[in-house]
Amino acid sequence: MSIIKCPVCGQSVDDHTPKCPNCGTPIAGRLVKCHRCGNVYFTNLSACPACNEPNPNYTPNGGIGGVSQTPPPPPVPPKKNNGKMVAIVVVVLLLLFAGGFYFYQQHEKNADERDAYELVMKSTSVQDLQDYLDKYPDADPAHREAVEQRLKELKELESDWNDTLVNDSKAAYLAFLDKHPDAPQKDIVHHKVDSIDWAEAVKLNTIDSYQDSMDEHADGEHYDEANDNIKTIKTTVVQDDEAKAVKLQLKEFFSAFNSQSDGAIVGSVAQVMTTFLGKSNATSDDVTEFMHSLWNKPDLVSLNWFVKDDYDIKKKEVGDDKYDYTVTFTAILNRRYTNANGETQDTYHVTAHVNPDGLISSMEMKK
Repeated sequence: MSIIKCPVCGQSVDDHTPKCPNCGTPIAGRLVKCHRCGNVYFTNLSACPACNEPNPNYTPNGGIGGVSQTPPPPPVPPKKNNGKMVAIVVVVLLLLFAGGFYFYQQHEKNADERDAYELVMKSTSVQDLQDYLDKYPDADPAHREAVEQRLKELKELESDWNDTLVNDSKAAYLAFLDKHPDAPQKDIVHHKVDSIDWAEAVKLNTIDSYQDSMDEHADGEHYDEANDNIKTIKTTVVQDDEAKAVKLQLKEFFSAFNSQSDGAIVGSVAQVMTTFLGKSNATSDDVTEFMHSLWNKPDLVSLNWFVKDDYDIKKKEVGDDKYDYTVTFTAILNRRYTNANGETQDTYHVTAHVNPDGLISSMEMKK
């Protein structure tokens, strides 16, 4: 008895075993060992399949010692071939999985790049755009081109803005906004221009300057303040047109004295004056009487009041858009006589009030 290998499946078996326990191939009496190479093969073969050495026991009738030999049945596929098939299937599945995972990763990577592209194109940060270019060197060329162009524009915008800040003038800010109307700094520009105009309005401190500020910046930061300042000026600061009207009324009053015009006197004073030359509740008749008393002097040839342009006018609000004006000024009375008196000149310091109707409501004169 000896151990041989089954010529079909290679399983080690006893040469007296009726058949191979692994593949079922008949063994006992059916095998011969090649004396040249030691290979074991079926006796019905004419030569060793390994080295082609002739089989000394071979008979054309297919037997050994006159005994007919039946060819062995077709070999049964060895069981361990199933293991190879499983291994192949596993490898194929692993390759498919790896390929699918790779494509999934690529898809996710592309989706991530698209999301980053859409987000960065809305950004106004130079650093955000540069980070995108650094992170996605293999991105869609169209995307990279758009980001690079956007980066170029933002760098130019940043440079222009820095120059504008250095200049820090209204003209520079307006020029920047004209070139970059949708710039993220546009609110800052509006604030800067508003502040510059406001500083100029405060410096001038006139109704017109504040009104200009309000007209140019209807939604400005100083709109309400400008409006309040206009109201303050109107109640405390005498405007040119107001001063002109007050001066004209006083000049006409004294001109009426020079021409002895009762009608002009009556038309220039209030019906009842608070005081007139020390008399309370004086009427226009009291004023005309004083005028006639000046003229009713012996040897008087002419009388002339001259009002100097040294007016000091103050105003006080006495109602909605109604003002009372207090005026101090100098009036000079020149008189010429036919007698030895010749000509005389008297200087008076006058304090008068002009009411909201433009009429003189009080007057006091002191030499």
